[in-house]
Amino acid sequence: MRTGAIDIEALKRDRDQLFAEAYARYQRGEHWWPDAEFEARVVKPEQETRFEADMWEPLVADYLDGKDRATTADIAAEALGLFGGNVNPAHGRRISAVMRVLGWEHRKTEGKRYWRKAA
Repeated sequence: MRTGAIDIEALKRDRDQLFAEAYARYQRGEHWWPDAEFEARVVKPEQETRFEADMWEPLVADYLDGKDRATTADIAAEALGLFGGNVNPAHGRRISAVMRVLGWEHRKTEGKRYWRKAA
């Protein structure tokens, strides 16, 4: 969102009044958080302009092409060349973040964890 100049002196002068008005509206139960429509229309596009893609994302996306499931270990080894002792919890978290960005969800069936394309 673009903003203009901020009048710091006016904010200092009116601070107590602004907080009093905000508190009164809160006490009345007014909706003060963004609704789903506003988030989709305003918040999400703004967030996307600041999003920095992980450099692993295209590697993982290429590996997943044509697959409907994969394990974190398979992704680490086959897409990223990280095997066994070279994989640490930070790698797992990073792979998880990439998978969510790519629209996959984590599942567990019969005690085995895997990723699958979100429906």
